[in-house]
Amino acid sequence: MKAKENFKSVLGIPQEDIAVLLGVTRTQWSMYELGQRSLPVHAMLELGNMMEYIQQPKFQSKELQSVLREEEEQSRKAIQKEMETTQYKMLVLGKKIKEVQRLRNENLAALRLAAYLETQTPEGLTHGMGEVIKVKALAMFKKYNGQLEKFQLRSATLKQHYKAMDLVLKSKRGEPAV
Repeated sequence: MKAKENFKSVLGIPQEDIAVLLGVTRTQWSMYELGQRSLPVHAMLELGNMMEYIQQPKFQSKELQSVLREEEEQSRKAIQKEMETTQYKMLVLGKKIKEVQRLRNENLAALRLAAYLETQTPEGLTHGMGEVIKVKALAMFKKYNGQLEKFQLRSATLKQHYKAMDLVLKSKRGEPAV
C-alpha cells in the first residue's frame, strides 16, 4: 500500500487538509508522500503527534463514542428489521409449501382413483371418467412440477439467512453463540 493511502486511511482526510494542518503546502506534502523530499521539523513533529493520538486504542471523544453507539444501534435495528422480513417470507413460503403439498396429495389420490376406474368394467356415466381424471391430475402435476422442491430449497435458504443474522445480532449484544 502506498504511503498516501496509509495517511489518508489513518487520518481520514484528503491531502489538502493534511497539508493545512501541518502548515505546509499541498505540493510539499505530496512530494513528502512520494518520498521526494522531507517535511520541516515542526510538520514532522505534528504529523507524529496526530498519528500517535489517533492510533491509540483508548482514543475516543464523547462525540465519537456517541456516533459509534448510534451506528451500532442502527445496525442492530436494520438486522432486526431484516429478521422480521425474513420471518414473514418464511411464513408465506410455509403456506405455499402446504398448498402445493395439498394439491400434490390430491392429484396422487386422483391418479389412484383413475387407476381403480380403469380396472372396472365401463358402465354408463363412469365410462371414460378414469381417463379424464388421469389427464387432469397429470396436467396439475405438470403445472406444479418442481414447485415443491423450489419452495423447500428457498425455505432452507431463508432459515440459514435468519440463523446467520441471529448470530450477528447476538455477537453485537455480546451474547454467546449457541
